[in-house]
Amino acid sequence: MTIQFTQCLNTLMIFNQDIQKLPIAFDPELGKETAQLYGKLPKRAQDLVAGIAGSSPYLRDLLNSQHEWLVLVSEIDPNATFDAILADILKNPDIELGTRLRLAKKRVALLLAICDLSGIWPLETITQKLTEFADFATDTACKEEIAKALAKDALPHDILRAHPLGGLVVLAMGKMGAFELNYSSDIDLIFMFDDKIYPSADVHEIRAEFVKITRAVYKTLNERRGDGYVFRTDLRLRPNPSVTPVCPAMSSVEVYYVKEGRTWERSAFIKARACAGDIDAGNAFLKRLQNFIWRKNLDFAAMEDVQNILVQARLHKGVNGPITLLGHDMKMGRGGIREIEFFTQTHQLTYGGRDDGVRSPCTVDALQQLVDKERLDRLVAEKLTTTYRQHREIEHRIQMMRDAQTHNLPNNDEGMLQLANLSGYADLATFSKDVLAALETTRATTEVTGVANVKTDTGHTPNIEQQAMFDRWQSFSALRTDRAKDIFDRIIPIILQETDDAPNSREHLEHFDLFMSQLNSGVQLLSLFDKRPELLKLVMDICALSKPLARSLAQQTEVLDGLEDAALAPAKRDRDTYRNIFSTIVTDPDDLELSLNQIRSWHREEHFRIIVAQLRGTLNISAAERAFSNLAEVSVEHCVALVRREMERRYGKIAGSEFAVLAMGKLGSREMTCTSDLDIIVIFSGDPLADSDGKRALDTRSYYAKFTRTLISTLSASMHSGKLYDVDMRLRPSGRSGPVATSITSFEDYQKNKAWVWEHLALARSRVLAADDRLDSILNSVRQDVLVSETDHTKVKTQVVEMIERLRSEPYGKAPTLPVKKAPGGLLEIELLAQSCVLQSKIDALTPMGQLQGAIQTGQLTKSAGNDLIDTHQFLTKVEHLKRLLLKEDFKSDELSTAGEILFQTATDTTSIELLGKEITMRMTKARKIIDAHFGIAAPKGTK
Repeated sequence: MTIQFTQCLNTLMIFNQDIQKLPIAFDPELGKETAQLYGKLPKRAQDLVAGIAGSSPYLRDLLNSQHEWLVLVSEIDPNATFDAILADILKNPDIELGTRLRLAKKRVALLLAICDLSGIWPLETITQKLTEFADFATDTACKEEIAKALAKDALPHDILRAHPLGGLVVLAMGKMGAFELNYSSDIDLIFMFDDKIYPSADVHEIRAEFVKITRAVYKTLNERRGDGYVFRTDLRLRPNPSVTPVCPAMSSVEVYYVKEGRTWERSAFIKARACAGDIDAGNAFLKRLQNFIWRKNLDFAAMEDVQNILVQARLHKGVNGPITLLGHDMKMGRGGIREIEFFTQTHQLTYGGRDDGVRSPCTVDALQQLVDKERLDRLVAEKLTTTYRQHREIEHRIQMMRDAQTHNLPNNDEGMLQLANLSGYADLATFSKDVLAALETTRATTEVTGVANVKTDTGHTPNIEQQAMFDRWQSFSALRTDRAKDIFDRIIPIILQETDDAPNSREHLEHFDLFMSQLNSGVQLLSLFDKRPELLKLVMDICALSKPLARSLAQQTEVLDGLEDAALAPAKRDRDTYRNIFSTIVTDPDDLELSLNQIRSWHREEHFRIIVAQLRGTLNISAAERAFSNLAEVSVEHCVALVRREMERRYGKIAGSEFAVLAMGKLGSREMTCTSDLDIIVIFSGDPLADSDGKRALDTRSYYAKFTRTLISTLSASMHSGKLYDVDMRLRPSGRSGPVATSITSFEDYQKNKAWVWEHLALARSRVLAADDRLDSILNSVRQDVLVSETDHTKVKTQVVEMIERLRSEPYGKAPTLPVKKAPGGLLEIELLAQSCVLQSKIDALTPMGQLQGAIQTGQLTKSAGNDLIDTHQFLTKVEHLKRLLLKEDFKSDELSTAGEILFQTATDTTSIELLGKEITMRMTKARKIIDAHFGIAAPKGTK
């Protein structure tokens, strides 16, 4: 390709008024051949070389010593040239490797300087190529030392034949890990070896040999001698570097990070990657370390930790003062590179545990990921991306001037002017203005959108009673550390503001007091409240609704992360979305227990998100029912898939056999609430005499009985992450006395010849889910046949009346408890009427509303009566949902908190609980009259 000189000429020649007068200051002893080559170059290439020589003593020395590479500035393919430089390292093995690498380093430096200054390659390509060379140099040095060890039989040949480089792993950290090396970077490496591939008795001796190998590689790369150096190399990022050997065993490194790793080490490992040695072993190690790096919960405590790291580093280097250009540290100083990197990493540590889409080691890419995932404002990311690139380019120019590992701007105007010219500026004033603006933009952006640990002054102060409560909180588990107490002190004003603004201040704080008393720990949660005051207010509002809610929330605070997620990106709650999420969170389907814990953890968070959305009024009743039902359906689907996998692993398959799960009740009609259990029936097909084809064969009935019990266990057994659902299988043929899994032939025979009317009524709300294709079709056909085969309307009417009378004979509590389910004219009676209409006329609907609308269309109900029942059912359903949302097992309306009363009044458009009770009674009385008239039930004596 023909080199593009425009940027370089602007940078080096046009703005240097004396450039035409400058002699080409080549070393007279080394420069003869250089000068001859220079004279053969095209004029524009000569201008480029002159500009480089006149702007940087270091680059001029490179031109002298590497004169044969002057052809680069004429007609070059920079990628091919780079590859040729690397290839030359492997030639001439008689020359000592350190010499070859040092020569290659000079050639790479010259190539990249030309490509950088002339604009052939952008910043990202320059840093990429620098890093590729560092990788190549490190790996080549490792291979040479391993070969030496093998030659003297210091390592076992058989193990090295099976494992590349004997399990030696080199991790690149920092800028090298992120492919962001600058022009004169040092490299941060962690060496280790995979001790698991060696006999335990030999590990001590093997470690000693790898320590020698590591020191030899370090010397090859780092030693400064007459021909220079390859890379300044730092091995101090390994665990406990003062006491740990330079190449520790991988198992001990892993144990250290899991048990003792600190926040700064988590931050460092964001950029870690295997760069040399056994890459596969290195990648496997990093994969196992993911749970250390990325915490599942939103980790706002890490924000403060990382910021403190930056503050301490600045104090240590003495660069914590204001922004002044002369001598300013572009890396560690205010508004510098490190501020952008730390800002990005704190956001990654906060959200990366829950979202693997924000884990890029590259700073610019990570900023874009945070925007894409709606974790960061786009304008903020764009500002930081621009200033980051500007800072890095200036950093490169600083290091080009003298090949020094420095990030400081020159401390005099002469040096600043030279840097300005090298950076493409005609005058120092414009350059200084732009650099200062970029620094100030970085500072302002990271401080405003970062983490400010400042106590908020809301103007609210605690009274004597409140202060006594706060003092008592000091003994709670959540505040047992000094750090937790400090964070709590910062959020007290927010707590007071929320309390004082509440309808019942004392009650509001008492409920939050219960929440605080139930917490086991506090730093993470209090940090979350500190950084997200709106979430603290939401939690206090939720706790104020009922004490059971406050207690439940304190016992599962991890669900609050889900609320933070939902605030940033409201969840879609359709089945396909849930299916995609479940398939993502299950990392190892072959590990049943692990998979179930992963499903249950996320399920619990989403379940609570739906509850909160209902409480806040952002989900209406029907939308919430669909959301709960979709979540339940997909949970069953994934548990079925996991159980099937486990059954096939243990017992094999049964040829020609299929199975299905029939959803009944509220799961069947998609009307799940926050406390609904699962009514299901497991049905299978196939030869009952057949056996599975596994090593531990089971006959068909035993196989599906085992399958069903395992499925029930996966859904309902309590694990450390809770349980999914209680499971009710009493609607299966013959109820509790029947087999847990039913063959399709037995199911069809039972439903058509033996089932009670109430079982057909239940079937009217059923649907097939998690089924194999052929059995799905067969079961749907059987279900339709059964529903239309009930022709004895008198029998249906008689048995439904018996059910209603049985309901009315049972005590259902007093009016203050707001009975809406089993009371006369309540939800169950309306649903019985609706389902009976399905049996007496072909109505294709699963919900009571759809069934009642069908009854109107078929003439079984008048339009007036049908609509009254629909309206009453919707109103009573709303009340029932609210009762369940408060998590009160024994609901009593006269024990409602003030916030709870307001919730009921707002949702039902009533002005008091007493009036709500009267509204319920009025509606159910009217519904009862319609039901009695429909079935011909005589009114009780003494009623009109």
